Amino acid sequence: NQTIKQMQNGMRVQVPISTSFNVLKFFTLSPSINTGSSIYYQTIREHYNKVTKTVVTDTVNGVQMASDYGLSAALNTRLYGDYFFRTKRLKQIRHVATPSITASYRPDFSEGQYGYYHTVQSDSTRKTQQYSIFQNGMYGGPQSGRSGLISFGLGNTVEAKIKQQNDTGTTFKKVSLIDNFNIGVSYNVAVKTFNWSTINLSGQTKLFGKLDVRATAVIDPYEIDTAGNKVNKLEWDNGSIGRLTNTGISLSTNLRSLQGKTDPNKPKASKAGSQDELDYINAHPDAYIDFNVPWNFNIYYNLNYSKPGIKETTSQTVTFNGDISLTKKWKISATSGYDFTSKKLTLTSINIYRDLHCWEMRVNVVPFGFRQSFSIDINVKSSVLKDLKLSRRGGYDQSHTSSAY
Repeated sequence: NQTIKQMQNGMRVQVPISTSFNVLKFFTLSPSINTGSSIYYQTIREHYNKVTKTVVTDTVNGVQMASDYGLSAALNTRLYGDYFFRTKRLKQIRHVATPSITASYRPDFSEGQYGYYHTVQSDSTRKTQQYSIFQNGMYGGPQSGRSGLISFGLGNTVEAKIKQQNDTGTTFKKVSLIDNFNIGVSYNVAVKTFNWSTINLSGQTKLFGKLDVRATAVIDPYEIDTAGNKVNKLEWDNGSIGRLTNTGISLSTNLRSLQGKTDPNKPKASKAGSQDELDYINAHPDAYIDFNVPWNFNIYYNLNYSKPGIKETTSQTVTFNGDISLTKKWKISATSGYDFTSKKLTLTSINIYRDLHCWEMRVNVVPFGFRQSFSIDINVKSSVLKDLKLSRRGGYDQSHTSSAY
C-alpha cells in the first residue's frame, strides 16, 4: 500500500487533427486542432500552516482529468527567382524563398472555470500565489496564460548551375550555395507587454563538398536599462532592428576510409600466394586480420557569443571523435576536445568493443578529469537475456563494485 501511494502514474491521450488544401492556386493552407487529456489518480492541494508559517502540500487520491487544446492555421507558398549569366562556367543561380504565416491560439487554463489552478496564502503578510493541482503529475498540467501568436517565417535556398565539359559533351551540375537560411519572428496578441518575440536566424551550407557550416543569431527587439533588464520599448524607435543577444558558428567535417564504403563480404583478391591459399582465406575470413582497416573521424568547431544583458560571454571549443576497426571483432573509439576559454581538455573517453559471438564486451575509460572512471560490461546480445551480464565499475564518486546476474 505504501508503494502504491508513493507511485507516480497517469495516462496521456493526444488527438491531433490537421489537413491542408490549396487556396488562390499558389498558396497552401494547413489548419490543425491539437487536443489532449491527462488522467491522474492523484492531485495536490496546498494550504498555509499558521503555526509553522509554511505552505503544506497534501496529496488527494481520486481520478482527475486535465484537458487542453490549441488551434492553429498556417499559410505558405514558394517563390522562385532565376538569374542567368553569359559566363563560360556559371549558367544560372536559382533562389527559392518559402514565406509562411501561422496563427495559433491557446486559452488560459488557469482561469477558474477549468478548476486546474488554485490560490494559496504564501506568507504571514497574506500574500497569495497560484499553483496547479497537477504540477506533480508525470505530464504536468495545462499551461497557464493565454497565447495568441502570429508567427512569420521565411526560408531560403540558393543553388547555382555550373557548366562542365566531359567525354559525353556539355553537362550542367547543380551546386548548393546556401542549403537553408531561415528567419522567424512572432507577435503575441494575447499579452499587453513584450508582444514581439526574439528574431531568430539560422543558416547552413557545405563548402568544398566536405565542410559543413552552420550559423545562428538571436536578435532581441526590446531595449534594456542600465541594470541590463529588458524594458517594454522597441529598439526600432532608435533606428535599430534590435540587440544581438546570441550568435554562433559551427564547422564540422567527416573523414572515413574508402573500405568503409565497399562491401565487406566481397571476396579478397591478391597476386601474392597461390589460388588455393586465397580460396582458403576467403572461406575462413574470421581466422585472419584484415590490415586494410576501416576507420572514421569527425571534428567539430564551435564559436558562440552571448550578451543577453550588459555582460557578454564568449566560448570556443573544438571536439573530435573517431573509431577504428582493428578486426571484424575488435573496435576502438575515442572522444575528446579542447575548450579555448578555460584552456582545458573537454570530457575525454576511450571505448573498446569486442564481439564475442553470442556475447559482447564493452570497456569505457575516462582517463582524467572530475569524471575519471572506468566500466567493463560483458553481456548477452539477445534483448530477451539483456539482464544476463557481468559488470565492473569504478571512479566518479563510486566504489569499485562488480555485479553479476
